[in-house]
Amino acid sequence: MANPARFAEHPELAWGFYGHRLKLYRETVSLEGFAILRRWAGRMRLGAFVFTSNVDGQFQKAGFPDDRVHECHGSIHTLQCLEGCTPKHGRQRNFIRR
Repeated sequence: MANPARFAEHPELAWGFYGHRLKLYRETVSLEGFAILRRWAGRMRLGAFVFTSNVDGQFQKAGFPDDRVHECHGSIHTLQCLEGCTPKHGRQRNFIRR
């Protein structure tokens, strides 16, 4: 399912797949480990950056600022155009309030 072609070929299946996961991620309580990392970062003179393959937004949920988290596989919380984006839609749309 992790392929943009699925949205074109089987949009109901793709939206259902990701919608279900999005619901689960919204309901997930962050593990204590995220809070521990946040506290460590808070003690650093210049703060800290996170480079993660997670797509669930748990670092942000734990209090890491968006501009300090790089999600190398993207985020389930951001939509991206399948084809050329128009000014109406912009390049990316953040559709989740964390």
